[in-house]
Amino acid sequence: MRVTRTLCGFGALTIAIAMAPAAFAATTKLQANIVPTANTSSATLSPKGKFQMDSKGGVKVGVKFVCEAVAAPDLGIASCAVDAKGKDLRITTDASWDTETGGTLTGDEFAAVIDGNFETAPIDPENPAPTTFQVVVPIELKKGNALKGGKVNIVGLLGLSTLLGGGNPGSADIQKVEIWGPIGVGAAAGCQALIELEQGLIGAIAGSAPPVAILQDDLAALPGFGGAALVPAGDASHPCVPDTAERIGVTGLSVAP
Repeated sequence: MRVTRTLCGFGALTIAIAMAPAAFAATTKLQANIVPTANTSSATLSPKGKFQMDSKGGVKVGVKFVCEAVAAPDLGIASCAVDAKGKDLRITTDASWDTETGGTLTGDEFAAVIDGNFETAPIDPENPAPTTFQVVVPIELKKGNALKGGKVNIVGLLGLSTLLGGGNPGSADIQKVEIWGPIGVGAAAGCQALIELEQGLIGAIAGSAPPVAILQDDLAALPGFGGAALVPAGDASHPCVPDTAERIGVTGLSVAP
């Protein structure tokens, strides 16, 4: 595996929400490479993966060549473990989850964690700050690659933002995207329960809801909603990505030495 150095983060890329009036409805899109983090112990990935999101709600988390990792402290980034024939030990999960239709989380899944802000009218009128959100997309792998290219449509989430903003045009400011995993058996049932709860509640408001988990403080505080409050991925209290999961990828640049 080629040794690289990683520069992380979007900075603050903004995508216009297409549920706005016609004058604002031209499709916008953002794209970034998914690159490995430094010296992971469980898994690593290729810097050839890409994250894409458009204003119609289309998301692709195209992770590539996720493999068992061999830490290399002197190099600063892990390499792939290999079998007796020298081939990379790429990871295949059990395919029990579909990014578009759901299924059953068993704990071997990896997850894309999308952090950002809704730049619409705030849900809480007494707090003018943008509404911060986090979307967790569970991902299955086949020979190290995301099944179905990690595709999911979060149009219901974007529509909810526009509805709560009084129908005004708005934007989703994507701060960062990280790849974590495996999520672990201990988190699987709770994460799936949260996804199914939010699918029902958000679907009733916005008309549709994808099989993803949404963490958002304002929504969690709404009476009767029961959603999850926002905590960082990798925190022990996170419902889908607890501290037993490892951060193996981020959006950024992979720079050759």
